[in-house]
Amino acid sequence: MNVAAEERELHLNIQKEGSKTDDIVIKQSGIPLKESAEYELSFDARAQHPKEIEVEVVNEDGSKSYSSTTISLTEDMLNQRITFKIPEEEPKAQLLFKAGGKSGDIYLDNVKMIQTSIDEEDLNPLKNGDFSSGLDYWEEYIHFDAQAQVTDNNERINIDIQEAGNEPWSVLVEQKGLQLKKGYTYVLSFEANSTQDRDIEITLENAEYQRFFEDKVSLKEEEQRFEYEFEMPADDQVSLKFLMGQAESQHKISIDNVILKVKND
Repeated sequence: MNVAAEERELHLNIQKEGSKTDDIVIKQSGIPLKESAEYELSFDARAQHPKEIEVEVVNEDGSKSYSSTTISLTEDMLNQRITFKIPEEEPKAQLLFKAGGKSGDIYLDNVKMIQTSIDEEDLNPLKNGDFSSGLDYWEEYIHFDAQAQVTDNNERINIDIQEAGNEPWSVLVEQKGLQLKKGYTYVLSFEANSTQDRDIEITLENAEYQRFFEDKVSLKEEEQRFEYEFEMPADDQVSLKFLMGQAESQHKISIDNVILKVKND
């Protein structure tokens, strides 16, 4: 078995095929799969001459099979797609390509497995965006150079700022632990107003402060609705932050109906 630098495809050189398909197996282990999730496995494959191989997804010790498909290969490199559903959480699944039982080399390329379904928490990762449960899931941070109180009133979050501090993050409210998925387009929206005309920053950033979304909005006394779309470049856990430091005088900010969801096309 080798991957030539020129072709960049896996070449399985079969010298003795055995009597059964599982006498020769290429596998990848330790694949995390989610309960009740749907997946699509795709790959390109060809054979030295026409032959069949078996493609199977099993649990860690091989005692349970989640998908088993026989694929007929030809001398042409063709794309193959297999869909399956996982009935239970499987943190260390195995992907098996069984190529024994018949002579002839095989070639594999572009092997991918993606989750095609998304659960409710993935669709709507943010919790209590309407503040109907008070400040549950929300956290505040007031730096030592600032003075502010964060309260909930009439199912809104209210920030009473006496001293805004020297940094944008001197006064902030955030929700942590939002798991976002690579390739999905998200819609972020909220309503806000301020008793003093001013700008605040909105960010979505991970624990290393890498920002996947950021914008500066101008608040006025009249409530406004803001809405954005962005695409996640990677799977990551992020925090949604409202940065409300760096203002000149005492004022109050009110925020409501915060929504972060996967865009529904």
